Amino acid sequence: MRAASCREIPLRPSSMARDCDLAAHPRCLLHSGGAARAAWPAVLVAILMLSARSSGAQTWSPKSSSDPSDPVSEERNLPPESSTRPEAEALRFAVRVGGASSSFAENEVDVATFGTGLMDFDASVGWFVTDALRLGVTASVGLRQVLGRLSVDEPRGDFTGVITGRGIFILPLGGFIELQPASLGGLFFGLHASGGVFSPPEFMRSGNLSVAGWAALEVGHEPIIAPSMRLGFFSRYAASGARLFYIDEAYNDTLTSHELSLGARVTIW
Repeated sequence: MRAASCREIPLRPSSMARDCDLAAHPRCLLHSGGAARAAWPAVLVAILMLSARSSGAQTWSPKSSSDPSDPVSEERNLPPESSTRPEAEALRFAVRVGGASSSFAENEVDVATFGTGLMDFDASVGWFVTDALRLGVTASVGLRQVLGRLSVDEPRGDFTGVITGRGIFILPLGGFIELQPASLGGLFFGLHASGGVFSPPEFMRSGNLSVAGWAALEVGHEPIIAPSMRLGFFSRYAASGARLFYIDEAYNDTLTSHELSLGARVTIW
């Protein structure tokens, strides 16, 4: 009986072991090894494709936020950056004391020049528009006490030349702009302006209408004394004025002052 030839045996993986005795037919073993060598590139390509698909899924699928090795999750879990900027709204109270050189005029004619002492109180609310720039509104009350006569230029008939009395500024309409380069407290510069009414001292007549106001420049330092509070000290120059009008007469009295003062303020937010 003629031995079976490998050429007569189909090379099918399912029937190879059944139809060909590899141990008994060495040529069949050669044919089988040749088939395996022909198939390994395809197998290798399939393995590489599966590996690439698996690594692609790992690259594009989002990782769990709890994965400590994920840099994205680490950024998500980082605490928000601490800001050196205080809260946007702040309430401020200030007090000032100082002195002024004041002038009194009737119908634009200078009558007397004298010294005054001053004490002012401010309450304001401010908002930061940048980390260093603050805008706000303010209301003020100011007391002016005549300290003595310096000179009398043109005494009037009812003006004895003795300057006495006390005047009061009531200025509810005010605003300010302030620059603080160090937003946690430090050197600051402020511009202030306010308007309102005036209660004149005794040597001035009581007019039918009064207007008053001042404009000021402040320079100071404001360190932090608590997490939500600052305490500041400053110097201030102001130009103030008040005018009394008499509607039934073509007449007015004017009081102007150049003021220097020192002050303290507390800011709460």
